[in-house]
Amino acid sequence: MKLKTLLSTLLAAALTLACSGNTANYAVTVVDGVEGSIVYLGDMLSGDEIDQATVTDGIAEFSGTADKDALLAVQADGSEWQTLFFADGKPVTVSLADNSLTGSKLNEKLNAYDKEAGDIYENALRAIAEFGDLSQEGQEAATVAIQAEIDKVQDYYKQILYENPDNIIPAAFMPTIAQILEREELEEAFSGKHKYAKHPYALQMKESMDEYYARLDEMEAAKDNFIGTKFIDLQEPDVNGKMHSLSEYVGCGQW
Repeated sequence: MKLKTLLSTLLAAALTLACSGNTANYAVTVVDGVEGSIVYLGDMLSGDEIDQATVTDGIAEFSGTADKDALLAVQADGSEWQTLFFADGKPVTVSLADNSLTGSKLNEKLNAYDKEAGDIYENALRAIAEFGDLSQEGQEAATVAIQAEIDKVQDYYKQILYENPDNIIPAAFMPTIAQILEREELEEAFSGKHKYAKHPYALQMKESMDEYYARLDEMEAAKDNFIGTKFIDLQEPDVNGKMHSLSEYVGCGQW
């Protein structure tokens, strides 16, 4: 066996081991960075910073081990944009020039969705920001246009969900998706029959939404129980010490 072939075999075996079990190695190369600036690698599930690196000759690098398919993010210092990727054992290259990513087909598809969603979202924000500068007549006309932009945002996130029932991509967008779905739609999305519903990031969101709807149900139940119930007949003394009941006044025209 030639040495080159042997090395290729060993590398393939190493990658297989890296993706076995519940962990996967990640290797991230960040390019087009500002010299001397800091780039961060974070875990979206915990919200914690995993690592940071200084850009040298336009490049910053990260490597390590994470939970298999953990949702990680690269973010440049001073930037609000986070480039997302799943730790699937395949090397990733992130360009800070346009927030593009090259890597596995899954991560490239995730990046394409994320960038498109970002553009649609920015259009909606721009329309909202310009609203305050319009005249009253202009605002009335712009309201319809703004709602159309908001509808585009919601429709696109739903598109991501419905186009990917057999992979984990929707899990990356669950914080937004969960807010735009009706309760019945959300229950179906989290039903467990879709692959993304089993991802820890989606499960974390499901737990939050379950708690939200549980509180909502409690509030509705409390409101329903309150309406139509008999008031508590409170008693208080007057200035002379004589006791009076609330029932003496309620319905007697003395309020």
